[in-house]
Amino acid sequence: EPEPLSPDYLKRQRIARRLANLGFHQTVTLGFISPEMDALEPGPVGGATNPQSERTLGNPLGVEVSVMRGSLLPSLFGIAWNKNAFRGARKIQLFEIAPRFVSGKNGPKEDMTLGVVLSGVIGGTDPLTPERAFVPDDLVGYLRDLGLQGDQIHVFQSPDADAFGAEVSLGEFPAPEDRIIPQFRPFARFPAVSRDLSLLVPADQRYGPLAEAMRKALPAECSDLRCVDIYRGKGLEPGQQAWLIRMTFQGGRTLTSEEVDGWVAAARSAAEGLGARLRR
Repeated sequence: EPEPLSPDYLKRQRIARRLANLGFHQTVTLGFISPEMDALEPGPVGGATNPQSERTLGNPLGVEVSVMRGSLLPSLFGIAWNKNAFRGARKIQLFEIAPRFVSGKNGPKEDMTLGVVLSGVIGGTDPLTPERAFVPDDLVGYLRDLGLQGDQIHVFQSPDADAFGAEVSLGEFPAPEDRIIPQFRPFARFPAVSRDLSLLVPADQRYGPLAEAMRKALPAECSDLRCVDIYRGKGLEPGQQAWLIRMTFQGGRTLTSEEVDGWVAAARSAAEGLGARLRR
């Protein structure tokens, strides 16, 4: 009988697949680097606790590969710039799962680590996500998606400040049984009903609080609420914008027009409580 796959291997596989689904590209860099690149190490294992002298090879093939790296980030930052940004890439999301080396009493110790790097811009594909530059919080959000807590995440900037990176030992990631698996929701047997609500809102109104207020006014039959269009053109009063909010209702029975209209009226009333009004 074949032996079961290693839990560590399965963890690496799950993390890699999730990052790929989030838009990251996996890369492979050398485990041996130059002393100059190693000196750029931004990770928390650098400095006196991980001296370069203890990770220097006695008989290297060349100076450029003479040090066992103490961090994945210098190599990833180099790939982000030299192989991507320098060639015109505008959105850079890279990751690598590989060992870094930490000095110890009996010589360098291998530590399997995840390194991730963000650079460039994100968004620009729909009205709710205008194009903007990546910020450190984006990287924190991606790592939280993998199951990490905030105090486990330390974000570093590349020397040229155009990229953000983080690295975490795989031992800090939760085991599969520690993750919360969402409860399966059976598919509805009855048709869904959609209603649109066109609202005029102040230009400085944030979408999150308004959507949350509307959801609280709606019953469990509201399966989806989202803004599908934004208009800021001619015909609007100064300081105003128009949002088209689409609500979808679906339940364990056939819904009537009267009750759906009542729910839409309740959502409209909640939005008006935050300064929105119906667009005529």
